[in-house]
Amino acid sequence: MSQTDPVSSPGSRAAPGSRAVSGRQRGSRTASSVTVQAMVTAAIAGCASFALYLALGWVRFSTGASGNYDLGIFAQAARCWAAGELPGSAIRSVDSLFADHFSPVTVLFGAGWAVWPDPRSLIVVQALAMGLAVALVTLAAARVLPPAGAGALAVGVALAKGMVSAASFDVHETALGTPLMAGLCWGLLERRPRVVAGCAAGLLLVKEDLGLTVAAAGVVAWWLTRCRRQVAGLVALGMVGFVVANGVVVLVSPDHRSPYLQFLLGATGNPQGLAGSVAPGGVRWAPFVLFALTAGVVGLRSPVALLAVPTLAWRAVSSNTSYWQTYFHYDALLVPIAAFALLDVLRRTRSEPWVRSEPWVRSEPVVRSGARARRALVAVAVVGVGWAAGMGTAKVVSWRPWEPGRYVSAPQLQDAAALVEGLPRDAPVVVQQDLGPAVLARVDVRMLTSTVPADGRWVLLTPAGDRLGAPEDLKRAWLARQRERPGVTVTARGEVVLVRLPAGEPVVLSRPGSGPAAGAATP
Repeated sequence: MSQTDPVSSPGSRAAPGSRAVSGRQRGSRTASSVTVQAMVTAAIAGCASFALYLALGWVRFSTGASGNYDLGIFAQAARCWAAGELPGSAIRSVDSLFADHFSPVTVLFGAGWAVWPDPRSLIVVQALAMGLAVALVTLAAARVLPPAGAGALAVGVALAKGMVSAASFDVHETALGTPLMAGLCWGLLERRPRVVAGCAAGLLLVKEDLGLTVAAAGVVAWWLTRCRRQVAGLVALGMVGFVVANGVVVLVSPDHRSPYLQFLLGATGNPQGLAGSVAPGGVRWAPFVLFALTAGVVGLRSPVALLAVPTLAWRAVSSNTSYWQTYFHYDALLVPIAAFALLDVLRRTRSEPWVRSEPWVRSEPVVRSGARARRALVAVAVVGVGWAAGMGTAKVVSWRPWEPGRYVSAPQLQDAAALVEGLPRDAPVVVQQDLGPAVLARVDVRMLTSTVPADGRWVLLTPAGDRLGAPEDLKRAWLARQRERPGVTVTARGEVVLVRLPAGEPVVLSRPGSGPAAGAATP
């Protein structure tokens, strides 16, 4: 009589050992399929976000909304990095940008410039970094939430106002730190000390204030793990990094002062005194409200939300009203924190744990709340995230990236590029705010302002319209004086004017009789 396999025989009971093996195999197949599905979902979300952020940055550039601040400054820094030099900027009037911010992460902009020496390469690099951050959040969400929930969170993060504002406001080093912040949050929640340490160290290279965020990560780690060694390491790393980064800024700065710490002591204006660079209005608590909405409000219950406290605190305390605004780049790093805080709360309230292979799952109990409570929590989260994403969507709509014509350079940019085409390559040219991006790859741009003299032999401007640091009345008065000077050549193309001075000299806008004017006779 033939023997029958006890596992496969329909009429027999499976052996305990065989049933255990079968269960492990099914669990392995399930975890594997979830991982593949999560990776595919994350890849789609990341690519779509990259395309959106690239479109916003490109449209801003092509329509002439970009400027010497910040795109021009970082483009000049990228050019230095690509040449194997430390970053500097004639626009910012510093030989080393480390006198402005401690941001070695901008070497990534240098890598983009090495591939394509054009300011738009920086827009591509920034869009890649922000798209990667969205992909990381989506990957984590897809492993613990149903497909619909993970997709909704991915859309909410991609369209969050903090991300859209950064993408539609030229480029900045903070945007490059978004994937590092996402990795830090994920590493903390999944109890991965190496990931946490690596991302924390990386954040110290983004901006000089992020040492405080790394120290706050130590507080979060204590809350989650009670691992004294990790907590002590993060707090020490953060505080040392904060002191060293700010020490470098003070040491490199010509006057040995931080240009931004002054705002914590009540200073007003901005480091270069540029009229129009400080946004009026705003309230100190606006960034907190946006963060709470992005976290779906209920995300504030997660210890991960503590990572946002240092940034929100110094912005609220600062006397610079620009830091109170939510339409610049300052909120980009807060979006991954808000997303993971919300994801943490949603995971805790699910009726079943998420992927069993994750350390976070093995060490963290799941709160089994009632169905009604879960529905209420999800409803609040949807309203909050939807509100933040709605504000971001409104910004996307305002830029109209779906119109093909908005990717064609504006006439004034084409005219500016044509006027400098005949100048010596890398010639020092003093350029007003909105024309700089069109000529950055061709000449050495300096900023035309009424406060800081800029050395140059050529000046590029439009007489009409107020620009950052260059009011219309001062431009017209300056141009009228130059037309009366011997040896000065004025060439116009469309609305753009190129002024050739007799020799290189300090150029600064001023009213007649108010002080030494640009272009005054020099020996």
